[in-house]
Amino acid sequence: MKPAPLGTPQYSSSQSGCYDNPTYPDPDSIIIYVTGNDITVLHKDAFYNCCYEISVEIVQDGNVFNLYEHESGEPCYCMCYFDITTTIYDLELGTYTINVYNAEGEYVGG
Repeated sequence: MKPAPLGTPQYSSSQSGCYDNPTYPDPDSIIIYVTGNDITVLHKDAFYNCCYEISVEIVQDGNVFNLYEHESGEPCYCMCYFDITTTIYDLELGTYTINVYNAEGEYVGG
């Protein structure tokens, strides 16, 4: 498979296992870091139903990336914390704005 040309962003996301207590001083935090031409966005201590799978939809508008979290699956009778990690690969050099929205459509940070 031929890699995408630089400037054609590719995306991936994952969620951690469920945990009972927040692990970061400020739950529901957004941590962003850059490695080479990639941006990784960590939604630390996101609070969701224990049984949901969390996916991330990315909408790009120029140099702005809006990340929308979505819940899927059957709910169960518990809530817990997750870390949701999204990486945007192969970006051109530049300045980018990242906005993260939870499954209720509320702005979490960026």
